[in-house]
Amino acid sequence: MYIFHIQNEGPQLDILVTRALLGLSAFACIFFGNLSYRFIDYLLAAILLLLAVGIRRLIFIYRINRVVVLVFAALLLFIGTGSVFFAAILLLYGILIKFFYPKNVVEVGEEGVLINKSFSNSVVPWSELNNLVLKDNLLTLDFNNNKLLQLSTLESQPPIAAEEFNGFCKMFLLKNVSPGV
Repeated sequence: MYIFHIQNEGPQLDILVTRALLGLSAFACIFFGNLSYRFIDYLLAAILLLLAVGIRRLIFIYRINRVVVLVFAALLLFIGTGSVFFAAILLLYGILIKFFYPKNVVEVGEEGVLINKSFSNSVVPWSELNNLVLKDNLLTLDFNNNKLLQLSTLESQPPIAAEEFNGFCKMFLLKNVSPGV
């Protein structure tokens, strides 16, 4: 069995999700804020929008944990709206979103290809594949229905020899070829 770890796009998704949460928090401060202290609501919304714009720099350059930023944003949201409910939803959603990321693992074995997804795992039997090739850390799955899936893999330890892997796949793919086709 061969196990491939697919390049993780989680950090980019973290930035996108956190930016969206901070932007929504800013709008919540504006639209659901205290009517008697509108200046403070606008100021907090501006701070949240600045955080949303600079979140990449905060996380990657200054190495501030995303959860710390979300806790700070939840505090600002609570001050701006006076709602514990909004702050709790921001924190809960911001922390739980990590659990919905796919595992980024593909396993190739005798029964087929196991692809890990967010909520389930799918097994693609060898009979549904035209070809499966590893070249230059790019795993290419060519399906019988003309779909093509290319996954960029990370260097595995120990390294997987592409020739050996491709030979392993060819052996199972040739078993599924019907004569005369």
